[in-house]
Amino acid sequence: MRYFLIKAARRTGIFFLSLLIGFVTLEVCSAILIVSGYIADRLPSYRWQNVKDQFYEPHSIFGGWHVKNSRYKRDLSSVISYNANSYGAADIERSKENNSALQRVVVLGDSFVEGKGVDQSKRFTSIFEKESGHEYLNFGMSMFGPVQYYLVYKHLAKVFQHDVVLVGILPHNDFLDNDKEYGDHFYKKAYRPYFVGAYPNYALVYSNPTVSLKKWRRKRVIKGLFREFTFSYTVLKYLFLQSRHVFLEKKLSMAIEERGDDQKETYSGYYDFTQEQFNILKFSIEKIQEEAGGKTLIIVTYPAINDLHAYQKLGTSPLTVKLERLSSEIGFEYIDLLPYFYHKDKNWGSYYLQGKSGGHYTEYGHQTVVDGLRSVLRKSLPH
Repeated sequence: MRYFLIKAARRTGIFFLSLLIGFVTLEVCSAILIVSGYIADRLPSYRWQNVKDQFYEPHSIFGGWHVKNSRYKRDLSSVISYNANSYGAADIERSKENNSALQRVVVLGDSFVEGKGVDQSKRFTSIFEKESGHEYLNFGMSMFGPVQYYLVYKHLAKVFQHDVVLVGILPHNDFLDNDKEYGDHFYKKAYRPYFVGAYPNYALVYSNPTVSLKKWRRKRVIKGLFREFTFSYTVLKYLFLQSRHVFLEKKLSMAIEERGDDQKETYSGYYDFTQEQFNILKFSIEKIQEEAGGKTLIIVTYPAINDLHAYQKLGTSPLTVKLERLSSEIGFEYIDLLPYFYHKDKNWGSYYLQGKSGGHYTEYGHQTVVDGLRSVLRKSLPH
């Protein structure tokens, strides 16, 4: 009996030793891949605070939102912290009433408005606020699309006294983020809102409506431990997302084929959207305008680097034409920053962060947004 117990203990010890060696090997290889830049992603933060106090969580209306009064530091090498106020907006604390003689702008958008990858003081909204003295209330949120912009405005941002609504549209992913077919494959088990149906008779539906916030938080802590304290989690997640991109590649290649030109190597949201995707964008804008109740509405489109390459080859985009027509039909201000970005600096890479926040705007990119919009906003905010 003693012999069998010793043998079982040895086997158990060998098993766990093998697991340990395997994990250490995986961790070392993962660290090499990330530190060398072969996989351009985040380093572990080694911060228990990032595990305990999450920056994002499910939201019953928006699908997801920042945790109120939360703070998040991206990784060990980062000096940038992200902060949310008592309303869950990634912004400084704001009052619902405007207690000054200056005007206020509510800004809606995704991670480009949120300012992912740069210090919050360097975002274009913060630069505008510092320049003008007017308040720019930032309601940007990562992985949002126009449907969420509308929901955030209707159920939260609208209650803050303001004079202008500024909506930032990133065609590179805004069409996809509100495409339910794409979302069901790419976001999988995420709780997200979509407009489903045919224009203008859409129904608002949510994917995975039975999501439990309690269970989500528990899983988030477990994932957070691996995410914040290992390299392996980041590499395995990267590989998993690459497998999801197979579906995306098929969907985008079909969209590019529909473009009907001989420049089909690069997807661009400015050129490769479907009519149904545009209809959802159009409907979302109309709903925001309806909620705004006569306030000045400014719609801005700005480019990813793929859009600049496509513009060089193809010229004026069909999205620009459609939004210009829509703006004249229903009465909002439309500004397309694609030509401005294209002509201002031929070193397009200087607009975009590389690596850990790849694709988002650098401080220079945010300043370029400011330069491109300054004259329009001065006209809308004369005081």
